[in-house]
Amino acid sequence: MFKRDNGYFSKIECPEFRKFGHCKIINCIFNHQNHIGSTNGNGNGNNVNNGKRKSLSQYEGDSKKQKVENREADLSPILSNHLNIDIETRTANIEKLKKFMEKNNDYNQSTHINERELRFLETSKSIEEYQHKINKFVDSSSQLKDPKFILPQEIKLNAPASIATRKLFIQKLVDVIKKNNPEIHIPILTAIEEEYKVASTTSTSTYDTSIKKVIFKYMHPEKVKKPVEITQEDFKNALNKTIISEDKLKDHGYVMEIPEDTNPSVRRKCHRCQAEFNRTEMLEPTQCIYHSGKIRKKDRFIKYYDCCMKIADDAESEPCSKSNHHVFYWNNPEEMNWARPFKRTTELFPSDETHKKSFALGIDCEMGYTTKGFELLRVTALDFFTGEEVLDILTQVDGEVIDLNTKWSGVEAIPPDALDFNDMLIKLGEIMDKDTILIGHGLENDMNALRLIHNKVIDTAILYPRHSNTKRFKYSLKDLAFKYLSRNIQIGEHDSGEDSLAAIDIVKYFVHLDFKKQNPHHK
Repeated sequence: MFKRDNGYFSKIECPEFRKFGHCKIINCIFNHQNHIGSTNGNGNGNNVNNGKRKSLSQYEGDSKKQKVENREADLSPILSNHLNIDIETRTANIEKLKKFMEKNNDYNQSTHINERELRFLETSKSIEEYQHKINKFVDSSSQLKDPKFILPQEIKLNAPASIATRKLFIQKLVDVIKKNNPEIHIPILTAIEEEYKVASTTSTSTYDTSIKKVIFKYMHPEKVKKPVEITQEDFKNALNKTIISEDKLKDHGYVMEIPEDTNPSVRRKCHRCQAEFNRTEMLEPTQCIYHSGKIRKKDRFIKYYDCCMKIADDAESEPCSKSNHHVFYWNNPEEMNWARPFKRTTELFPSDETHKKSFALGIDCEMGYTTKGFELLRVTALDFFTGEEVLDILTQVDGEVIDLNTKWSGVEAIPPDALDFNDMLIKLGEIMDKDTILIGHGLENDMNALRLIHNKVIDTAILYPRHSNTKRFKYSLKDLAFKYLSRNIQIGEHDSGEDSLAAIDIVKYFVHLDFKKQNPHHK
């Protein structure tokens, strides 16, 4: 073996010596600087233990001592100094990091102390920022070693347990991690993060059970079943089996045939307050009093409006919202087709073998009220497999805007450079074709707004909960996300991307559920 002139590997401890306590390789390229017993021909000395061969325990003791000596030998600033910080300051900071890591038994051989100091330096824009990062690391990490600094992460709305209860579970989790997972150097940080994942996705009734499952996972890692490994091909097969039949789509209000045009009546009924008005007079101010939210079930007998929580059947309850204009929906597919024609995706987006499109997309559209009815404002599409956003565009409307429905649509204004309807369809055709599976919740409304007829649809409003849905009553996406994903969505201003991802993840949940039944030895 021959050494290189540039000294590569000269600071790395010899693996032979570390493993066996001695090295017999002639001219070994690794470091033997302080190894008394090395016989590698590097001039590092022969075995001189009073002529006696060292015992294994002696070699192990020397090896541990050598690791410490090698660490200290490496504790010098690495040459990279764009801030022109003097060597004395950097050396002092390296020493500070060394003392902290020795005190907390947190030395990681794969990340040397001087390399850690270099990262603080290279990511700082000033000397003050560099010094602040060094001090913050030492101080915050020291606190995270001390149980008295346990503080659960804040849950802004509807925390599932009191701070005292959450701290108690975090402490239990810390104790378990220390005992069973010694490789985790800062158990408090890990425990706080694990507890927050549970607290942010559970309710008061499910929090205790969920956090105890996490504690059990760390206490008995050998009993935790391996997760099911589902390939992309498995997902494709499962999705193809989940596509809803055309007859069932028709039963749930999907337009599956091109309707005949019909000239709609000028006389309309307000979609919000149910008052009658003339469509030609929509821009004239009037009084419209209504509930802006949807009716939800509290139990078998009580329904309420989710906008103000008032009981839906209470005749004396005043509506919570007011407007100066009435609004309307088109009454049927024929009227919709008159306003803007429907198109089949088989004709609009034919398959193109040279440009493969998405296999499955989560899609969500936002609509607002105009003088031409309930028009499309925004289209958001996410890739099923990655969850990444592949399309998010605003569109121009045909009529004059009455209400952008911002609270529910999230659209505050339509910019002048927004695409017109036909250009939007061209953009949509760049990511999907007639064979793309579209996934969403109550997707018939989105397809009507897009004026598309498509026969490869997975609608979570129709499919879930399994065996308990009816055409008259469907679970909301918010309820499904909480029930199956322990996820609280639609808090504050509406986000179409959040809705689209929730629908995707609900479908994935049931795909995993089916795989668990087929593979009971997995979790």
